[in-house]
Amino acid sequence: MQAELWSLAGLCVALGLLGYQRDHARRRRRDPDAVSAIDWALVQLLAVLGALLCVALALKDAR
Repeated sequence: MQAELWSLAGLCVALGLLGYQRDHARRRRRDPDAVSAIDWALVQLLAVLGALLCVALALKDAR
């Protein structure tokens, strides 16, 4: 169980980094009227919260 939680935390971190990169690109785009279908800031926030939850559960399971 602990290995799966650590793997899921790593996946959430990777998704958070992708969300950061896409949100940064969205803020710097040339055409400000071109909107994205995905709110990358929300994706980043949820990924970070998911990673924190997985790490907390993995550390609790380690005791």
